[in-house]
Amino acid sequence: MISCIKNNLIKLVLVVLLTVVLSLNYFGFCFGQNRFLSDEEKLNLVINYILLKEKSTLKEIQRVRAMNNSEYKREREKYLPAEPIPYRDIEEFFVLNPNCCQVTLNYITTGYEANPISCWERLTGWSAIVGIRYMSRYRDNKGIVQVKKIEIFPGISNCGELIWELV
Repeated sequence: MISCIKNNLIKLVLVVLLTVVLSLNYFGFCFGQNRFLSDEEKLNLVINYILLKEKSTLKEIQRVRAMNNSEYKREREKYLPAEPIPYRDIEEFFVLNPNCCQVTLNYITTGYEANPISCWERLTGWSAIVGIRYMSRYRDNKGIVQVKKIEIFPGISNCGELIWELV
């Protein structure tokens, strides 16, 4: 097999290029941005997603509550989640959740160990698992502030796209 490659320059160049591309992918290079994302950027991407999700849930709850009394409103209120109390920004998130986060290839969760990112997944563009343990604040149906511990560990691509949907 190697002698076949040695005798053909085009095959040799293709094998070298494929090796370079797969190696860069494996080590987390983002070809779309021509750079490696830092761990801080990966954490911020996931935390921003959490903040946006909480704010959009709060807006939906407020929209339903602002509706005129109707059967539709009453039906929608049955399925609304608890009213989240969103964090103001990333800084507040980190202040209220110290030591919350890590970027790794194998995130150990409470109670069990998650599957690590495989070699094939790294070769095809998975960068890391972003493990986040944080306190989700919300108001219950009586208006009392409650806190619930949340643990998520979404995968993230080399260019910062979430691979595993957050709960």
